[in-house]
Amino acid sequence: MSISKRESWFGRLAWVLALLVVVVALGQLPLTVQQNPPVSLGAWASDLAWGVAIPSLYAVLAALIINRQPGNRVGWLMLLVGLAAIIPTATILGTIPEPSTFTPGIWLLAAVDNWSWVPL
Repeated sequence: MSISKRESWFGRLAWVLALLVVVVALGQLPLTVQQNPPVSLGAWASDLAWGVAIPSLYAVLAALIINRQPGNRVGWLMLLVGLAAIIPTATILGTIPEPSTFTPGIWLLAAVDNWSWVPL
């Protein structure tokens, strides 16, 4: 079975986005620990799992699926979950001045960030 240029491009895009998720997730871990130091080993493991392992796992599995079957919607949805998990709403809302009104984009970000951990 031959892969078209378009399908090959989608596979490369998926791997680049998966790498982005892994790098950003690993980069956010020290910031998360600095802002909220873990009080126990369990809290450290929880930060590591939710902050690094889950987004990375979703993104890498999504890239594998998309690389094999670029038209598979589940792969793209899993990649969306990985991308949404590395953009924590609390960090974004904590670093920008509070807007007078919440825009639809901020509401969408908050909604996706809150349910993105649910397995598809």
